Amino acid sequence: MGRLVAPLRYALLLLLAGAAVLPFLWGLLTSFKTARQIAQQPLALVPQPFSLDTYARATQRGLGVGLANSAIVAVTSVVLCVGLAALAGYALARVRFRFSNVVLFAIVAPQFVPGLVNLVPTYVLLSRLHLLNTHAGLILLYTVHSLPMAVWIVKAFFETVPAELEHAAMVDGCTRWGCLWRIMLPLAQPGLAAAALFVFVASWNEFLIAVTMTSSAEMRTLPVVVYLSITDVGIDWGALLASATVAVAPVVVLFAFLQQRFITGLTAGALKG
Repeated sequence: MGRLVAPLRYALLLLLAGAAVLPFLWGLLTSFKTARQIAQQPLALVPQPFSLDTYARATQRGLGVGLANSAIVAVTSVVLCVGLAALAGYALARVRFRFSNVVLFAIVAPQFVPGLVNLVPTYVLLSRLHLLNTHAGLILLYTVHSLPMAVWIVKAFFETVPAELEHAAMVDGCTRWGCLWRIMLPLAQPGLAAAALFVFVASWNEFLIAVTMTSSAEMRTLPVVVYLSITDVGIDWGALLASATVAVAPVVVLFAFLQQRFITGLTAGALKG
């Protein structure tokens, strides 16, 4: 009986994985169908014939512009957020000072406030700063929104690096900045990768702020472009699935490359006593 347990577990896991992947596979293959085939055979997996008409319609609806805007906003937010998180995380992990726990709580406390509560005040603030409908406004909001979690991820990983490495470097004349740049950052690559992937996904997929803080077609991000496939006269399923496929692809590729570092970074400090 014991010999059958492991195969049954793997079979169950494969079944669950297949059930999870099947909707994404269906969406991907459906994005290559013609509009007639989508209407007549919506459940058919294999397109007959393969067509790029849905991608052409999605491009006409602003897919290229949305992709470029999302890339600009997400990548810039990652650079700013990870850079600031590295500085703050290192200080909180290594520099002991009074009320450090209060500072940690103050960093994460804004995450407890629902986003809808801040939406109107944020809109008014960006309007007065003349940052509505701009890349800078979105980058600022996404950086502020993702920074607390990024700080916690990086801080947890810094705490797993032995402090003796820095002490030895300081004995040899290395400064605190030198320790951060030459020792901590190279060793903390898994934590930085986890924080970067978290910030990228949060910025790439964000919809509510993007649709509220932008008004022109030139500033729409990818989630907004996907949403606009839903019109008053119906839903263009082909364009919607084509846009969604393009939106999901970068996240899947990034996670595939950074999977091991992402898991290591998220679990850093879990076993620290």
